[in-house]
Amino acid sequence: MLGYLLRKGIKELNDACCEKLLSGDVLSGMQAYTDMCELVVPSLCVLDQHWAEENVDLREHVNQRWCDLLTLSLEDNVHHRLEEILEKLLDSSMFRDWKG
Repeated sequence: MLGYLLRKGIKELNDACCEKLLSGDVLSGMQAYTDMCELVVPSLCVLDQHWAEENVDLREHVNQRWCDLLTLSLEDNVHHRLEEILEKLLDSSMFRDWKG
């Protein structure tokens, strides 16, 4: 049950971060980056330590959601934040040894 709630919270927070980034507001974009770095990525690291199909599916959902944004025409500042977020998400060493 705890794993389910953690996955649900991560998914909802991730989706909210995507929406913040896409809002185009600089402060919202910065908040999306902070939330991803301080909440979503570390939580994914916790899930990575406990292999389950649902955890793998969530990781794929989160990564795909952000990668899909690369296909959009974005303002430079939004595109820059997106690249920073993707770097954090896709850096496999960060998932194993998250230091913040």
